[in-house]
Amino acid sequence: MMGAYRGDPRTAAQRNRQVRQDALRDYIAEQRHEQQALDAIEKMRNAADQFELAKWDKVYAAHMRLLDKYLPAQKEVALDGNLNLTAHEQALDDLERAGSEDQAQSEG
Repeated sequence: MMGAYRGDPRTAAQRNRQVRQDALRDYIAEQRHEQQALDAIEKMRNAADQFELAKWDKVYAAHMRLLDKYLPAQKEVALDGNLNLTAHEQALDDLERAGSEDQAQSEG
C-alpha cells in the first residue's frame, strides 16, 4: 500500500530511513565537524613538534571517523550507468588528501 506517497517506488521503511538520514546530516552539519576537521589540518601544518602533530592528527581522524560513520559517502548513478561522486564524498576525499599531504610534509 503506497498511501500518501503515490508514485514513490520506495517502501515506507526506505522513506523513513531517508528522513532520519537527512535529519542526522543536518544535526552533524550544525556541529560543524567538517570545519573542525579543516581546523585540525591547519593546526597540523603549524605544529611545533611531533607531539603536537600527533595530537591534531588524532583530532582530525576522530572527526573524519564520525563523519564517515554518520554521513556515509553517497554515490549517484546516472542513467547511463556512470558512477559520479557527490559533493560530500569529493569534500571528504579533499580533506583526506590534504591531511596526508600535510603529514608527508611534516615527516620530510
